[in-house]
Amino acid sequence: MRRRDSEDIPYAYYFKAFGFPTPDMEVRFHGQRRWRMDFVFPGKVAVEVDGLFGAHGHVGGHRSVSGKLNDNEKSNEAQILGYMVLRFTPREIRSGQFVDTLTRALQERAKVGQRPPKEKGA
Repeated sequence: MRRRDSEDIPYAYYFKAFGFPTPDMEVRFHGQRRWRMDFVFPGKVAVEVDGLFGAHGHVGGHRSVSGKLNDNEKSNEAQILGYMVLRFTPREIRSGQFVDTLTRALQERAKVGQRPPKEKGA
């Protein structure tokens, strides 16, 4: 895990303030690429914070078509590897709009973890 970027720490605060478990931050998830998920909660529920601009108005990685295409490739690979990828804007995090979606995702992953494995050929 790399250092915690200053723009990520406030988002982690919002997760805590709304009663979520503390997520792992900047998680490398792919064995061959250097991709990282912004936040990963239990059950491999990943949260990516998308925005045109990063902290303090600096240009973020989601501004260009190539940046968006890379985000799509990263999300698709993460899902192939078993992550549930949720994407929110900084505004959705700060306003709390993310709470219901993240709550439902964590509940669904908890249910999946409790299901017995399917029998082969079923």
